[in-house]
Amino acid sequence: MVPENLIKRMEALHGLTGITVRALDSNGESIGICGDDCEYCRLFRQYLPQGETCDALHALAGRRALDLGEAYLFSCHAGVCHIAMPLVSAGEFEGSILMGPFVIGECDPTIVDEPAHRYNIPLSSALEMYGACSALHVLSPEHTGALCRVVRYVFDGWDADSALESNRRHNMQQSRIGETIQMYKGFANSTPAYPYEKERQLVSCVKDGDISGANAMLNELLGYALFSNGSDIEGIKAHTVALCSLLSRAAIDGGVAAGDALDMNRDYMRRLWQASTIDDICYMMQDLVERFCSSAFPGHGAGGPSAYFALKRALNYIALNFAQDITLTSVAREVHLSESYFSTLFKKLCGTSFTEYLNAVRIEESKRLLAQGDLNVTEAAVRVGFASQSYFSKVFRRVTGMSPRHYAELHRK
Repeated sequence: MVPENLIKRMEALHGLTGITVRALDSNGESIGICGDDCEYCRLFRQYLPQGETCDALHALAGRRALDLGEAYLFSCHAGVCHIAMPLVSAGEFEGSILMGPFVIGECDPTIVDEPAHRYNIPLSSALEMYGACSALHVLSPEHTGALCRVVRYVFDGWDADSALESNRRHNMQQSRIGETIQMYKGFANSTPAYPYEKERQLVSCVKDGDISGANAMLNELLGYALFSNGSDIEGIKAHTVALCSLLSRAAIDGGVAAGDALDMNRDYMRRLWQASTIDDICYMMQDLVERFCSSAFPGHGAGGPSAYFALKRALNYIALNFAQDITLTSVAREVHLSESYFSTLFKKLCGTSFTEYLNAVRIEESKRLLAQGDLNVTEAAVRVGFASQSYFSKVFRRVTGMSPRHYAELHRK
């Protein structure tokens, strides 16, 4: 049974866009739908061979979205697009939201050609699919990117139990801080020294993206602050503000863009000074530590899980926006990394530079457009994001070994 709060989100998104929204279980099977089943998809499904099911592809897309940690745009067997968003409850993958189908750019009936050829669809059925194309929703690349973000915002944190989970984490933090205070009270005849080693370990954990370790060190430092300041909330605020500065520097060293780290630091300092209880201060600090850890990257580009997560986000962003005026700087900003660090990370994990990769993506799409025969070289260059035809031709020749005009003559359908 689909939770009511999830159904309301699905209904709102379908009502806004008209695009069908489904809730899927972890196997990709539909457990709830807002909207109508697509006629184009219904006609196509019967020709899928055994082992290639829509459910299996949808389950894979849900897992892919889970790996990315955000909405995932993909093209299915039938050549139409969908957006998948993972549904996570109490840390467990429960399934996904599937929004689609739709077409990006323009609804060209030739989208039927490739699946019809690949799956040996009879001419009569292919003609029916051509007719059904007109009912598909059409989105511009810009609207598609915006819709991906909306899907993420709507379904991220959908779980009704999130407030209970927040309370559980809050209580656990207070318990750990209390244990530290009791430990310091055991120093009967002396005042314990400030735990600089714990501070160094906290910095190390933040740089490495180790949330569990960072929280443990933070709670010990907060325990010392509460022990040494008692109920003096202003003294505790001063102590935590100093920790904020330390954490922001650690996050920058760990790969977070300086502007993002400083913005977060400034926001939390403002909130800390406005806090009215010690409990609120402690929980804000835990939230800040976790945000910095989630943004930092293990091994400073050594290829840890967070680094791969950032790269996946970058590649997904490029796939959606390659036809726009995107740059290394704009993509680094999108994944919240400094330009120099992102450039190094991209080269290390992809084996090529950002510019070379972006050009390869654009050239691959231009090859498809030129083979269709509907666009000339200049039009194809502009369509895939090249501002200059001469530069496009130079890059095309370097990648393919021939001019775009020659390629079009050889491959035009």
